[in-house]
Amino acid sequence: MLISLAWRNIWRQPVRSVLSILGMALTSMLLVFMLSFQLGSYEIIKTGSLSLFDGFGQFQPVGYPEDPDISRRIETADAILTAVQDIPEITNITARATGFVILANGERSFGAAVVGIDPLSRG
Repeated sequence: MLISLAWRNIWRQPVRSVLSILGMALTSMLLVFMLSFQLGSYEIIKTGSLSLFDGFGQFQPVGYPEDPDISRRIETADAILTAVQDIPEITNITARATGFVILANGERSFGAAVVGIDPLSRG
């Protein structure tokens, strides 16, 4: 009985029903479009940031994430570079050193990241 009353109420005002259905369909299409646009933008931002800074992979000394001291370093980076360059999915590879400093000029000071790479590397 409830279904028959609902069906009769839908067709009692056909213009209202059609406008409601069109409104819901347009809103659903807009939601799907905006979500796909947002996810595509995230992928572009992620790829750009990773290719500019740390890259898609990183080797760190044991214990570095727990205690990121500048004295912790990989002594034999050439052995890692040689072993990893044979992997076909890797297109570029280089040794990189990153440190953080405070730059000061008079009364003003700024935090900065210093990144160094080997320009003559095999990448």
